[in-house]
Amino acid sequence: MSFLNFKGCKITVVTTATDLRAGYFRLEAFARSTLNIDICSGHHCVVFLSRTRALAKIIAADQSGMTLITRRLHHGSFQQLMSLLDSPAKRSLTAEQLVSFLNGKRIEGARKNYFKEQ
Repeated sequence: MSFLNFKGCKITVVTTATDLRAGYFRLEAFARSTLNIDICSGHHCVVFLSRTRALAKIIAADQSGMTLITRRLHHGSFQQLMSLLDSPAKRSLTAEQLVSFLNGKRIEGARKNYFKEQ
């Protein structure tokens, strides 16, 4: 079951661990200063994960106000997402991928071994 509608929202997942003791204002400032994402514009949603990936915080804003959502799975942890080496530690997701991710499902397959045996 999902109570959230992420349609029409640009979704970014921060792939490095974040101190989730922070509230909305500190997470929003991090997104603005480090990722150049203006959450207050109302068209962006950012997902932060704890070091153990057991906890996620999602921040967003619309014309009526700001939203901070905390999500913890009953069992397991959120999938570890990878980002490119030369890019910021973030990944873009679709609304459907985000709902699956927040429900603890894998949204990408296992990494393949890219090293050739000699």
